[in-house]
Amino acid sequence: MYLLLNYLLILLAVVVEFVLGGAAALRSPRWTLDWLGWLERVAGERGWWRGWIAVVTIVGLPPLGVAVGFALLDGISSVLAYVAGLAVLVLMFGPEDLAAEVDWHKRAANATGDEGPILVPPAYVRHAAPVDLGPATGDQEFDSARSELAALALAAEHAWFQPVFWFLVFGPVGAVLYRLCANLRRSEGLSGDLAHKIASVREALEFVPARISVLALGIAGTLVPVLDCARHSGLTTWGASATLVARSALAATDNGRIREVIGGDAQVYRINQMHALLRRAMTVWLVLAAALALAAA
Repeated sequence: MYLLLNYLLILLAVVVEFVLGGAAALRSPRWTLDWLGWLERVAGERGWWRGWIAVVTIVGLPPLGVAVGFALLDGISSVLAYVAGLAVLVLMFGPEDLAAEVDWHKRAANATGDEGPILVPPAYVRHAAPVDLGPATGDQEFDSARSELAALALAAEHAWFQPVFWFLVFGPVGAVLYRLCANLRRSEGLSGDLAHKIASVREALEFVPARISVLALGIAGTLVPVLDCARHSGLTTWGASATLVARSALAATDNGRIREVIGGDAQVYRINQMHALLRRAMTVWLVLAAALALAAA
């Protein structure tokens, strides 16, 4: 029953995000960076602020606070706890609104300034982790766009698929834990050792959901190329989650080989194609999550 209730909240959050326009204006990674900055000021110079003690403090205390808060709220009113859980999940999507970013980027690609097209990269390109996309396909048009397409897929993985999984399993605590670790990618204040350890925690969180995303992308796109890609890209390899999702998203379009006749700008067409694939993959994710929730009910 717990997973089923969480799933119903996920459906409501998806309606808010995809149908009603989302809440991107209310979301920001700033809370994560402020939390990290405060801890660094308070404990950064202390001898015990090293290694896993620091990591557990950084990524463990906010979810613990959420757990305590929801336990108290549930004691007051279960309805209020459900409403608050829905609000938390909506805020843990993102923080960017990918649909708005895609629309903006398409407008920028078609706009021109005094010296030609406006080539400002969208935010999802800056925030996506760099990955090895493997050898070029030989299709120059596709190869020139595939890094951006892979970045869009990774942004959807971090913004949509991962929060859904962790909310389904652990409710608001899971969604906050994942968003906290994902937002820490943006921090430049972490030392090399801390950054490495937090990256290990993030990989532990992303390992299982990333493999589900591979399946969802294959079902939503072209399954056989995705399965072949997963087999060669390290389906069980630790640390390969981002690479696996990025390559699988490209393979789900059969690396550009399966397409309709392109009308208009080829880059805009590719972006539309990947965005549509990711929305279909989100639908597959919801079906798989429903099956899990019903099986556990």
